[in-house]
Amino acid sequence: MGVLNPFMCFFHSACHQLPQRSFSFNGQSLAVCHRCLGLYLGFWVGLVLLPHLHTLRSQILKTPRCELLCTLPLLLDVVITNSVWSRLATGMIATFPIAFLVEHTLEQLCSREYHALAAWRKAA
Repeated sequence: MGVLNPFMCFFHSACHQLPQRSFSFNGQSLAVCHRCLGLYLGFWVGLVLLPHLHTLRSQILKTPRCELLCTLPLLLDVVITNSVWSRLATGMIATFPIAFLVEHTLEQLCSREYHALAAWRKAA
């Protein structure tokens, strides 16, 4: 198991970790399967692309249910193709819009905290 052992333990409850369904590095299977890797990467890709996709971001924030459309390829992949690259790609497609929702939620929470702190300082 070597270096990846702590990662294998950490991700064990979230991923089946089948070696034939995981990429390997130096002969060692990664701690997550192709689809889970796509899910995790998709979220981080969404965070990186966040400043550049204004139209998509506003559309998702306007109607968060449209994010469900991004899960449709993932569901179809389970039934139809289900290859290494389709599992990775559909996982990424399914989660990258979630980054927009998480960022927006954190932005609202920070804004509320800032205004509450400013009001408290003003009252004191």
